[in-house]
Amino acid sequence: MFFDRFPFSDEGDFQQIITTRYDANLTSVTRSRDADGKKIIIVHSNWGHKALEPQDSGYAFPRGQDIKDIREHTSVDSKPDFTTERTTYVVLNEDDLNRATKDSIKKCVRVFEMRLLFIKQQYNRIQGGAEFFGFRKLDGYYEFLQQMLFKFLIGNDLEYSPAAELPGFVTDQAGKSCKVRSVIGKTAYDVFSSVELDDIPFSINHLTKNILGGLMASTPCDWTIYLNHTTSVMGDKSTFKTTERAVYNEAREWMAEQWKKDHGPSDEMKNCEVLLYNDNMEVVEGSITNIAVRKEIEGVSTFITPRLTTGCLAGIMRYYLLKKDLIQEGDVSLADLEDGQELLIFNSVMGVKKAKLVMLENVP
Repeated sequence: MFFDRFPFSDEGDFQQIITTRYDANLTSVTRSRDADGKKIIIVHSNWGHKALEPQDSGYAFPRGQDIKDIREHTSVDSKPDFTTERTTYVVLNEDDLNRATKDSIKKCVRVFEMRLLFIKQQYNRIQGGAEFFGFRKLDGYYEFLQQMLFKFLIGNDLEYSPAAELPGFVTDQAGKSCKVRSVIGKTAYDVFSSVELDDIPFSINHLTKNILGGLMASTPCDWTIYLNHTTSVMGDKSTFKTTERAVYNEAREWMAEQWKKDHGPSDEMKNCEVLLYNDNMEVVEGSITNIAVRKEIEGVSTFITPRLTTGCLAGIMRYYLLKKDLIQEGDVSLADLEDGQELLIFNSVMGVKKAKLVMLENVP
């Protein structure tokens, strides 16, 4: 079921946010003919062995409204992920696609989901947050989100004259990617913005090069991350992504001023982040990213991301990296940092990047 509209009108003082990346480069498209000679379009997933299991929905959030309990007991499934190389694909009949039959629309939705980065895990976090905050049940929200995202991308609703747009959506948008944000309040939800991301030439190794690239030794360190000048008090909403962002906005304002001091007022700030830490001198996260610091654990060099108990966001890219055993969760304090150190910063829109840490003399 798809909704024509779901107006947002919420009297709450904050909302949850879901930010998802649509990326056509997560699939590849080929044309062929079936056994009867009919033209078909085959859309393949480019995830391969890096995919999460189909049934994977993300963090296991405990039920209840005790944030301390949620932070202590939210878990990443510790069972080994035995995902093997497998072909995931959708086959569409070209004539059916041009006529926008029900079957072709259904298959287009599958293509759409293949190109939405971690959409199931994003939805799972929204559900966990809705229960914690006492929001309305999200019945129908997943379908609504699909409808609105699709509308942003092709300029039309799936249920209303989609025929002209569907072939182009499936075959002609290689390289197209965008970030779409949706807000979910106590009584309503809505999609409110869409931002185009930089075009990236198609590559069969797109996931490894452009989304997980920060994990590769050959990837340059092209971000700067300033250690914040003061401690940050992480509220009870920081585990879930919400519009209550005062602590992050304050840090970013200071970061912008520091950038001007270091680079001059005329130099546009780019690829810049700020690292937050709490009153316990524990490293928490960046203002828009989770982070990981390289540490020696039992003689092995490992990237460690702060625990949720620090107050950091239960980030979706963080979940993926933990699930795939590419990083580990652990304790990270200011004592583990040094000026010029290389960190990993990541979220589910920008992927994994390398950042050089800048520590000022007046920072503890």
